[in-house]
Amino acid sequence: HESGPASRHFREAKMADVVRVRPATNADREIVWQLILDSFLAIVDSTHESFRPRYDEAGRAAREADLKDIEASYFSSPDSHFWVAESGEHGVVGCVALQRSAPDEAKLIRMAVNPNIRGKGVGEKLIKTLYEFARAQGYLRIVLVTINKRAANFYKKMGFVSYIEKPMDMPPAVDVVLFSMVTYLAEKFITNVAVTGGTHGNERLGVALVQEWTKDPSAVTRSTFTTQVVLNNPAAVAKNVRYVDTDLNRCFTTAALTGSETNIELVRARELERLLGPKTETGFDPRCDFIIDLHSTTANMGLCVITMPHSDAFARRVAYSMCATGDVKVTGKQLPRSETYAVETISPSGLAIEVGPLAHGTLSHPLLAGTARMVGDALDAIEAHNKRLQSLVDQGLAVKVSDRGRTLAVPTAIARGEAATSSTLVPLSFPTLEFFETTMTLDYPRDASGAVSALVAPQIDGHDWSAINPDTLFVDFKGAPVPIPRPTPPVSHMPGPPQPEVPLHAVFVNEAAYYEKGIAMALCKKIVTYVY
Repeated sequence: HESGPASRHFREAKMADVVRVRPATNADREIVWQLILDSFLAIVDSTHESFRPRYDEAGRAAREADLKDIEASYFSSPDSHFWVAESGEHGVVGCVALQRSAPDEAKLIRMAVNPNIRGKGVGEKLIKTLYEFARAQGYLRIVLVTINKRAANFYKKMGFVSYIEKPMDMPPAVDVVLFSMVTYLAEKFITNVAVTGGTHGNERLGVALVQEWTKDPSAVTRSTFTTQVVLNNPAAVAKNVRYVDTDLNRCFTTAALTGSETNIELVRARELERLLGPKTETGFDPRCDFIIDLHSTTANMGLCVITMPHSDAFARRVAYSMCATGDVKVTGKQLPRSETYAVETISPSGLAIEVGPLAHGTLSHPLLAGTARMVGDALDAIEAHNKRLQSLVDQGLAVKVSDRGRTLAVPTAIARGEAATSSTLVPLSFPTLEFFETTMTLDYPRDASGAVSALVAPQIDGHDWSAINPDTLFVDFKGAPVPIPRPTPPVSHMPGPPQPEVPLHAVFVNEAAYYEKGIAMALCKKIVTYVY
């Protein structure tokens, strides 16, 4: 037998052929963690003193929480998975995992290959296995984040594109670039949109527009999809009250929709879910693809969009188009899908329009016109999306496919089984969107009896979106500052040096409807999110 360089090269080239990709088990936990840790330590100097706090036991526990019980974390639902690559000679030599991040999107995580056998096809075999699983589960996109330049080049070879490439704020002499990447397996045609109002019965602006568009739907009619116009809470509208029994816009969690408790709003929430849902993790068989819910607020919010900052990519595309006029801001809070509570979250994608200041039970022509314009801009963005997909189909670059109640545009090469991914659906650019992500809320200072004992400070009241001074948020009835514990947003456990304190911005300041909820204002950090 030959044993020279040529035969050794042959054996190495065939490494992927003799590697078996299998589901991971809890018995793989330690070797998987070591593979992941080795991959990271190969990139950065983890011995730098600024990294040490992030590699203590608490930091490790936070980062590897999903690895404590791989089987529970990745195999308790059919839409996630964890694979290891195993060879008879070397044992476990690679790993990768996939988790749902949105109804139509998954995130690739925990990718690592033994450094001694990189470049031998093991990573490619893992990714191809992952792609097959993702298509079977109906995912449209896969996203990932890496700080490994070599890995980023590998992912690009496998069909991913970068929508973010930027240096990270690291210690001197540690050169680390953050890559946020996406690959497209298909895109969905939006076939049914709902414009809803009157979720709160005394927010008359949305009620008025729904009533007007019910009589004359021409303003909300487009050629590539149907538009439903829905009055969400007729009982509260009839009484001109926010709600009759409970806030309807908190009744759309999975627990509320499936629970046994009944009242007027809970019954109506379940009716709306049957009309516009179903609310599922997958977004399959939707009766409505996109919901636009109309609201007004007593706070000085101007014109704004509310959606989730990270898990609804299509809503961010629509919001970006709505912001083109320069007078619209975007805010929202990230929650697990089962815990999202607003009406627009029962469809696979959606957003709310919130305008103010406007007293409850009243109308304002400037705010009504602004809301109508924003709805029109959102519908135009959806129309443009559908026309783009239809153009790809007309050119033979994609085919229309029916899949679990959805109409998809699938790149022709993928549909024919000629390729795992395709660049057909990649947008020409990845614009940025300024987003005020809600991190926490603050109650009013209260006395021992629970009564409000201080007011929002004048420099904050009426100045929504402004950066705050945490030390002067409230004043007593004579105008003297009232100190409160310094607001502390949740701490990140991402590896790297501690990040500088981020200024916080106040929104929904002194909203009248939030007194009963114990909320004086919401605090946001201003981030830049990407449209992909």
